[in-house]
Amino acid sequence: MKAKEIFGLIVRVFGLAAFGWGFWYLYSAVFMWMHSESMGTFASRDYIAAGAMCIVVGLFLLRKADWVADFTYSDSPPKKDSPEKDDHVA
Repeated sequence: MKAKEIFGLIVRVFGLAAFGWGFWYLYSAVFMWMHSESMGTFASRDYIAAGAMCIVVGLFLLRKADWVADFTYSDSPPKKDSPEKDDHVA
């Protein structure tokens, strides 16, 4: 695997984690509504807002991981003066 592919996999893992975290926040909001209690100083609308943002970010990272990897690892060739090459053997 190339570094670009590994980075894309890491981006997808973070996207999946954010997506799951968002559903956990939404579950917490439903739990608060069912039991009519607050968790600390946060209201249920705070949990809904955080859950929606996490789900949106998670979906973005899951669906656009290739774009993020392409943006991070551009395919520009190395300069002639550079001692490094594109294909490093690890």
